Amino acid sequence: MVEVYLIKRDGWARICQMKVENHDITTPAVISLDGKKSLLGKIDFDLVPYSLKALNEEKFNKLYQEDRNFIVGTGLSVLSPPELVKYLIELRKKSITKPFIVTGIATPQNLPILCYYGVDLVDDSRVVMAAYEGYYLLETGSFLVEKLKELPCSCKACERVRANFPNLKREEKVDFLKEHNTLKLQEQARLLREIIRSETLRNYIEVRAKTSPELTVMLRKADETDFFERMYPRFKRSIVYMNTMESFKRPEVGYFLKRIAEVYKPQTKTALLLPCTARKPYSLSKTHRKVLNSIGKLVSFVDEIIISSPLVCPREFELTYPAQNYDTPVTGVWSGEEIDFVAENLLNLLIGFEKIIAHVEGGYRKVVEKVEKEIEGEVIYTSENGVTSKKSIKNLREKLEEVRIETRDRKDRYLAIFNSMFRYQFGLELKEFIKGGKVRGRYPNLELYLKERVLRIDNLYGMLDVDLGLAEDLVKKKMNLVEIGEFEPKGTIFSAGIVDADEEIRPNDIVFFKNDSFVGVGRALMSGEEMVEAAKGVAIEVKRKKVI
Repeated sequence: MVEVYLIKRDGWARICQMKVENHDITTPAVISLDGKKSLLGKIDFDLVPYSLKALNEEKFNKLYQEDRNFIVGTGLSVLSPPELVKYLIELRKKSITKPFIVTGIATPQNLPILCYYGVDLVDDSRVVMAAYEGYYLLETGSFLVEKLKELPCSCKACERVRANFPNLKREEKVDFLKEHNTLKLQEQARLLREIIRSETLRNYIEVRAKTSPELTVMLRKADETDFFERMYPRFKRSIVYMNTMESFKRPEVGYFLKRIAEVYKPQTKTALLLPCTARKPYSLSKTHRKVLNSIGKLVSFVDEIIISSPLVCPREFELTYPAQNYDTPVTGVWSGEEIDFVAENLLNLLIGFEKIIAHVEGGYRKVVEKVEKEIEGEVIYTSENGVTSKKSIKNLREKLEEVRIETRDRKDRYLAIFNSMFRYQFGLELKEFIKGGKVRGRYPNLELYLKERVLRIDNLYGMLDVDLGLAEDLVKKKMNLVEIGEFEPKGTIFSAGIVDADEEIRPNDIVFFKNDSFVGVGRALMSGEEMVEAAKGVAIEVKRKKVI
């Protein structure tokens, strides 16, 4: 019997407290081959490696038997990176909750990406084999021990033999390498638990992938599937570092760009295009404050769109994850691939505008020029010698004055933020539930009130938090609804107490729970699918509740 208690997720990677008979393990974990009491003795590995499926699927299907307690992948080391990705996904899909173990493949270098695909447990057989082959393993690669002039690691194995390293005999070197390699693998497992807790695994994966062509292939193949969307948070508290071209394909980037294209509703006929800034949200940056202060109320006659790489962000979504919390290298030089990617996503947002005022230069201007022939609206460039120069500001004010005279379109910027974020998060129109409303607070810490507060912007996660009055209306719509058993929810709700849950719920989503006596608002710690399937673990962090 296996008990799995979920502690924390970051996509498919997870920290679980797992109990197998008398074994207590916190995942991600390394299981040692050494010792008669190893957990490996409790797992039925069957007689056929999973990799046989790539060679003879018919024979594999006849021989392979599922372990009832574990998802088991053996023989995967013989597969090419694309084949490995295919079977890691296939195996993980067998169950959201069962522990997933792979054998004979884990190294300090590839363990992070194995966890990214949902692997919970690995054995140390590959690093032990590497020791017999004479390889000294690190998280960035391997060295033939015979070619090392010094030991770059400070683990206890290296510290013990450092002074006598050149004089070690063959058997002593093998023993040393077995200990060192295993320690480095275990070190990675501990590090990954902290990375999962901080929700920064994807940042780490992108760095690690650059140390190996095989890992780069595995990461790129990951981004070609919809496998990660099933479990990936739509809102996170961590900074998104977009430092490589692989960053353009991150699940949160793809979701954000797709989602704003679906829900963006401009309120004027004129778009004002501005460059991104290092500080987030953009409105608080020195550049944007200078521009906005210079044009004053004229900004209410246009819809602002900020151009970045890889994001394109209407002003209404600048407090939405990941736009509110990302960082990207600013060199002033845009690659052709960057220009094409950003231009494609900008084009999706410019449909319907009659006029585009492009207050941009350099690579940002190249992006606009890329889409200029494909849009119907007139494009006017206003920036000269920097977007905050006196000449640039003068040009911009003149064009905005013309817009003001030509149109009566005018928008309430702060209300537009709430309307847009609500549509982004819930797929519903806020006006269906409330009319009017007054925005209070100092930007970006904004709250929306009727008689009482109904919404606030959660700047930590880049989403809207919902108060009980509005929550009851969303419960009626069955939006992010979780039905719980007949008990009073306290600080947390465990999966064992959940009767049913919306399958669209992802970790970190704002959810609404109810039973016959209580209704409330919480933050999901699991996906809706996992809430129903998991026998144990914290599913919801309760934020507020009331008696019905």
